[in-house]
Amino acid sequence: LQALPVALLLSLWGGLGLALLLYPREAATRATALALSAAVALLLGRNARRHGPRWLAMGDALVGQTLVLTALLSLAPLIADGPLLAGVVLLECLLFLGLAVREDSGPLRRIGWWLCVAASLLLAITGLVAALLSRDPVAQLQAGAVLTVGAALTAGMQVLLQRRGVPLPLPPLLGWLAGGLIAVGPALVVPEDRRSFLSLVVMGAFLVAARRWRPPGLLLGVSAAIGAAHGFGWLALLVQAPWPAMALLARLLPLGLLAILLMLSGGGSRQQCLGLGLLGVDVGLGTLWLLEPISPLLPGVAWLLLAAAALAATQRLRGAAVRAGLVLSLVYLAGFGVAYLLVIGPSQELVTLGALQLRGRWLVELLAIAVCLHGWFFRAGAELARLRIWPLVQPCYLEGALLGVGLTLQGQISAPWRPVAWSLLALVLVCPALVRLFAIRLQVYGVGVYWLSVLALMHTLGGGLSSFPPVSGAAQAAGVVAIALQTAFVVASHRWLDLQRLAQPGGWPLLVWIGARVAQRRNLWLYYPLFVAVAFVLASGYDRALLTFLWTGEAFAIYLLGVVLREPQFRLVALVGLGGCLLRLLAIDMDQADLGLRGLVFIGVGLLLLALNAIVHRLRSRFS
Repeated sequence: LQALPVALLLSLWGGLGLALLLYPREAATRATALALSAAVALLLGRNARRHGPRWLAMGDALVGQTLVLTALLSLAPLIADGPLLAGVVLLECLLFLGLAVREDSGPLRRIGWWLCVAASLLLAITGLVAALLSRDPVAQLQAGAVLTVGAALTAGMQVLLQRRGVPLPLPPLLGWLAGGLIAVGPALVVPEDRRSFLSLVVMGAFLVAARRWRPPGLLLGVSAAIGAAHGFGWLALLVQAPWPAMALLARLLPLGLLAILLMLSGGGSRQQCLGLGLLGVDVGLGTLWLLEPISPLLPGVAWLLLAAAALAATQRLRGAAVRAGLVLSLVYLAGFGVAYLLVIGPSQELVTLGALQLRGRWLVELLAIAVCLHGWFFRAGAELARLRIWPLVQPCYLEGALLGVGLTLQGQISAPWRPVAWSLLALVLVCPALVRLFAIRLQVYGVGVYWLSVLALMHTLGGGLSSFPPVSGAAQAAGVVAIALQTAFVVASHRWLDLQRLAQPGGWPLLVWIGARVAQRRNLWLYYPLFVAVAFVLASGYDRALLTFLWTGEAFAIYLLGVVLREPQFRLVALVGLGGCLLRLLAIDMDQADLGLRGLVFIGVGLLLLALNAIVHRLRSRFS
């Protein structure tokens, strides 16, 4: 029975509004007529609430709202400023929502709610259009102010609705839209040179309001707006780089303060993690753009120090911020890795310290090793230790330190002396004292470095394999020292390697594979490669007429090594080698044209055999 009167009522007011919208050609006249019609509708609705049926009052209110919106939109030809018109529409929709809440009308409240949402979106869209089209600083400031006021009105309505406990379809939506409005306004629409400062002021005020009154969705919206402001700021700085130092600080310092404010107000939540991350990126980019003009090596140095500082800061953080601090430290290390590959590694820049000149790359590598060692010895707090990622990350600092040592040796040691450096490093890595200080897998790395030293020896002195002349005095001397150190590694590893623990060293799967193989067959994987490499070097880098004598000397040294280490396999290998040398002596050396050289070889081999016989008789007790 009530459907027909409602339809008649809506058609009557719709016809009146349509007539007023189409016939008056003057925008002001049309808007005035619509506004007067809306006032009449609202008065009729008020009387209907007092004396008439409830549906009649709701119908009059809807008609009045429609007429008001039509009146405002009719002013578009007179108001060329889109954000201003959208702001007025948002204000009117918020007033209608307040009226609906006051009248306690559920349908009108829901309609007013969605009208406010639509008006907020309209304001944000017009603000984006203004940012793209307008280049007038005054118009940009005006648009930013309108967007900020609209966000404040939206947040204020959210607070009022929360205090009155009004049920809403999606309570956080207005808070999110308020954050979107301030993201568009101070961070994007206003003139570029004022965005950072205005973002700090406006978003800081909204952040304080969100923490104090806690309206639904506002804190998340403001946090997203702060993130957007940082993103817009970084993009603008990147596009227009390089920057003068003062201008750069004027842009980055407000953003950094805003990130600190977000971090302090987060209370261990996601907002604190976001603030910490934004602050870390601000500092990282600031060091890049400030220090790169001074020296291209300095940003990498700064990122190393920041990585150590971020890791140390995890002891003072709480909750999810601990993970954020650890991730930030790893991001700084990754940034240093990229800087090392692109800038630091190829750099030939020298650093002058008084009368001493050092390569800047070497100093940076030493600092990187120190930072990695700091990470290895770092005592994690209770919350950091509980993270699943920490047991995976913390051992990698040891690998980082070893990688830094390797790169330093590769870059600072000349080619002939690299086998010496690798051999010495391998000898240090298997030292039990160092293993107790770090981890058992250090010995596995020592084995790997030892293999590298053997390969480097073959490359350096294996005639034709190296561009460095093997007959030079430096190469010969370096080869002798390297062979001596590798022999010392054989002796030391025979006593120092912990074969039981070496089978399960932990760490990467490749380390486990190497450790298991070495623990099962140590002689095959450690000692025989050296014997073969020395034989190859003697055959490639020295006079072939002396080869039999040199190989006999190697077999003699292997036999002595077997006696000292009480290793029967070494003595057996030495005897087989001596047999081969005697066969070569009879089959090849007898045909040498140089009689003097032939005699020298025979005498030398004979003396070595006599010495070996004396050793066998004197140290017979060691053969049991």
